[in-house]
Amino acid sequence: MEIMYIENVTKIYQNGIISTPALQEINLSIEKGTFNTVIGRSGSGKSTLLNIMGGLESPSAGKVMLNDTDLAKLNESELAAVRRKKLGFVFQAFYLLPEFTLYENILIPTFLDEQEVDSAFIEEILDRLNLRNKKNNYPGQLSGGEQQRAAIARAVSIRPDLLLADEPTGNLDIKSGGEVMALLKSLQKEIGQTTIMVTHDLDLARQADRIIMLEDGKIMNKFSV
Repeated sequence: MEIMYIENVTKIYQNGIISTPALQEINLSIEKGTFNTVIGRSGSGKSTLLNIMGGLESPSAGKVMLNDTDLAKLNESELAAVRRKKLGFVFQAFYLLPEFTLYENILIPTFLDEQEVDSAFIEEILDRLNLRNKKNNYPGQLSGGEQQRAAIARAVSIRPDLLLADEPTGNLDIKSGGEVMALLKSLQKEIGQTTIMVTHDLDLARQADRIIMLEDGKIMNKFSV
């Protein structure tokens, strides 16, 4: 069953009279419960594709379907609701609020959507990411790797239908990166988490069910691992 379907998606950035194509006629389907990685050189369109999948940017042309919802037809408040309820994001920047503790930052998506806190699940995530003893610390008291792992914990805390991760291990050492991948893969198996992850690390990419290769804004290859 498809969770996301992308049809003829093109993205062109306009700066005065200069047009810069970022994506060109992308066609892609993502099966529910699969782990997908997107690879390609810098500037190939990976982050743009991820942002369009998450409704953070609109395509210049084409259709983006999340389940039965066409993201391009939603207004900003409707998109915000979809992002809160259905999507989890891990960005290269951490976006942790400095006035809240690590644990409070993780709970933000739950509070925004007025949902009951699943304390046991969050504590399990903290354990898996070696953050339990840091949960009362503020972001300024955390290392860069700890902040990245906190951002990942926040993203998966609501059990999103689709997790979008842009280089989630880019700021981590090999051990911490391995722990993050182990968590994401276990969530796939245990709760059917669907993940799309941008990465430059081919070793991590090979752990996915499928690798999507971008070059100059076009999909050059899609292959199962």
